Amino acid sequence: MESLGEYLRRQRELKGLSLRDISDKIKVGISYLRYIEENQFDRIPGEIFLKGFIRLYAKALGLQEKEIFERYSLLSEKKDREEEIAQENKKEGHYRFISWLRHRKLPSWAWAVPILLIVIILFQGLPKKRERPTLSSREVNKITKPASPTSPTSSTILPTEIPQELTLSIEAVEETWIKILIDGDEVREALLNVGDSINFNARKNFSLTIGNAGGIKIEFNGKELKTLGPSGKVIKDLILSNENQAKIIDKQ
Repeated sequence: MESLGEYLRRQRELKGLSLRDISDKIKVGISYLRYIEENQFDRIPGEIFLKGFIRLYAKALGLQEKEIFERYSLLSEKKDREEEIAQENKKEGHYRFISWLRHRKLPSWAWAVPILLIVIILFQGLPKKRERPTLSSREVNKITKPASPTSPTSSTILPTEIPQELTLSIEAVEETWIKILIDGDEVREALLNVGDSINFNARKNFSLTIGNAGGIKIEFNGKELKTLGPSGKVIKDLILSNENQAKIIDKQ
């Protein structure tokens, strides 16, 4: 049975289509379509993006989605099995080496060498005790002496108020895939169709991976972002925070 990539490539060639034709039709970069045809799925960021690309590719060729994903599942199972076999071979080689050592007639002192090496490595890995720095009485007084309060004057410049909660609004103008990391620990993924919109809140920042840069409109803290790129371009790890807000938001 042909692999998924081989099958898609053959179907495309039978229809007389090039990768450029497919790319222009489904708004997915040529490099990602080539990775699919070569079964290099690990080159595509995230399984949700991969499945979305495969679904659109199959749709562009008029193929049944069920059959396509059956081939994808078979390929994934084969890869998992190969990894299991590799792990089993690695363990078997380890056991053979241990068995070989047991049957070798080595002098008793030979076993002390690896044990000594392990002890040395562990000893070197221990954190070294650092001496606590001492401060003179003058330095202590300087640190602990409270600063004299100053009353604000008319020339005092107050910092710009920073919102306590960050807001993110996304609207799809083309079909696209997006992955959002909120405050570094909460992950959200979505496949958006034209007209879909989603909203999120954060305390620190957002990190965005976008499958179709030209397919979405983004508002951050109520301000619209600059154009991220053309249709089909993939954006990875776009950070949205108070610190870089001025650089990424269009000035009205």
